[in-house]
Amino acid sequence: MRLLLKECRKLSKSILFWGFVLILIINWKTQFQGVTRQEIGSSSREGSFLHQPREGESYYGEKPADLETDKKAQEKVMAGAVQTMVREYESNLYACYPLGYYKEKSLGSGEQEKVAGYIREITGCTPEEVENMPPGYFPANPVYAEIPASGGDGDSPYTIREDGGRFIIETEQNQGNGAAETFVSRVSFARFLEIAGDMEHMIGKDSNYSLNLLKAYYGRAEVSYEEAAKRYGNLTEKDGITGAFGRLYCDYMGIMLGILPAFVVSGLFLKDKKNQMGELIAVRRAGSWKLIGARYGACIIMMLIPVLVLTLESLLPLADYGRKMQIAVDYLGFCKYIGAWLLPTLLAVSAVSMFLTVLTGTPAAVFAQSAVFFLALQNTASLSGEYSLFTLNIRHNMLGGYELIEENLKIIWYNRLFLVGIAALFVGLTAAVYSRKRRNGERNYVLENKFQTLHRK
Repeated sequence: MRLLLKECRKLSKSILFWGFVLILIINWKTQFQGVTRQEIGSSSREGSFLHQPREGESYYGEKPADLETDKKAQEKVMAGAVQTMVREYESNLYACYPLGYYKEKSLGSGEQEKVAGYIREITGCTPEEVENMPPGYFPANPVYAEIPASGGDGDSPYTIREDGGRFIIETEQNQGNGAAETFVSRVSFARFLEIAGDMEHMIGKDSNYSLNLLKAYYGRAEVSYEEAAKRYGNLTEKDGITGAFGRLYCDYMGIMLGILPAFVVSGLFLKDKKNQMGELIAVRRAGSWKLIGARYGACIIMMLIPVLVLTLESLLPLADYGRKMQIAVDYLGFCKYIGAWLLPTLLAVSAVSMFLTVLTGTPAAVFAQSAVFFLALQNTASLSGEYSLFTLNIRHNMLGGYELIEENLKIIWYNRLFLVGIAALFVGLTAAVYSRKRRNGERNYVLENKFQTLHRK
């Protein structure tokens, strides 16, 4: 225990450790801070995540739609994609997320002409004509409330009529011939996916036209009362409110824990080499397993502390909300998901980094882990709902979704236990390599005598 505390104090003086804390805070601040208070603030609104649904309400929220069969959702996806396409065409700035971070790309004149052709193919109009369509042309972003219907003050250039539950906006020019000023795709959904695939090929991986992002942004269907009631039951009875927010928190924080520990662990071991502490460490009476265990444990504990502390910004308002609403709150909800989802990632990344650093005496772990990290990002098929045995992080970029966890619980546990096994293996290998180095050439018996003399004093 004394050795563990000593290693913790040593790590607390490391610049790399505080760099880890700073980056972690920045990531939390930009990705998660305020999410909980925002949801609590909107809990009285129909369809919001924390709102208790009541039968007869007009809106219960949304869920991922089945794009293979849901024609309405297909139309929403195409409408949203074309709206984005027109906006990006006009500015010639196309967004993509090649490594999970935002990037903009400008296309050449030939590619711009190709995009304009796609817009004409889908809408029957030029990008300029689509840009000048009246408000409400895209059903994914309706602004009907801002447009006075006919029969109001008489001066409105628009008329709104309902057609089978769908609002149609007409101008004075087309009211006589029945032409509707609202988006209707002129291509099939299969052809649209071909166009979206070519757009992503021109722009780069994970652009706004990737199927995963299109599903996340526009591929949504309205939830029924029965589905909303079940979701609320999962939130209050199974998640204890905090579990849902804990999963989203772990999704954001897990990305950073997939790479940053390599810098902290490697820096700690390389600092001894830089300060020529190898011989001093070699003559310590503590065994190699004890030394490695203490140092590894210190790294894990110190890196977990800021991860746990940052949950208070969400946990405290949720606890207060639960008391006001007389809902049982699981105060350990965040800790449970941190322990089950983040800790195995932290253990595995730290163990492999420690082994490579001790084995090579170089920052090789940083480069190796960076390669693994970026490869994992590239191979991430979905932000939530798809789980694999060999994934480094559990992705669950959504509030709720408890049923996804229930359906995939077995593979999630297998994956987490696999990472714990990897961690145990590499800790053992590190101790073996470390012990061998202590026996072969790293002992200085003159220094050992001096050290033992000082130790006795």
